[in-house]
Amino acid sequence: MDDGRITFVGSKADALKQQVDGTVLKALGTFPSMFPMHTFYRGDWYKQIVGPEQAARISPVRSILNTGLHATSHTDAPVARPNLMQVVWATVNRTSRSGTLIGPDERVTPFEAMKMITLGGAEQFGDGWSRRIPHDAVFTAIVAP
Repeated sequence: MDDGRITFVGSKADALKQQVDGTVLKALGTFPSMFPMHTFYRGDWYKQIVGPEQAARISPVRSILNTGLHATSHTDAPVARPNLMQVVWATVNRTSRSGTLIGPDERVTPFEAMKMITLGGAEQFGDGWSRRIPHDAVFTAIVAP
């Protein structure tokens, strides 16, 4: 990109210590692109392999947002189906396939999750509209078929 934006795709737990700290990578203007579906698809497995404390830090969305960094969420298609509403659900709920809550402190609000798949993407890829529209005026209408 011409404005030098750096994106980290598939940001996970300890690999994000610098981002969670926020100082250097925030100064660089980085954009973590999170895959919160990890908590649904692999949360139970992570708890078995690395333990519940480490598993709770997988895709630490709340920690990232608390640093002031802007983040996006993605589906990791074709690894997971391209269903952004399921991504929003996983980002807000952080529930595994078995129904276990994985890292409750890393949950975000539905509004924050929607921003991550709409406005966040525009900011990440440098679309000018995200700077022209007041952020509190941006909304997404979801209509059932």
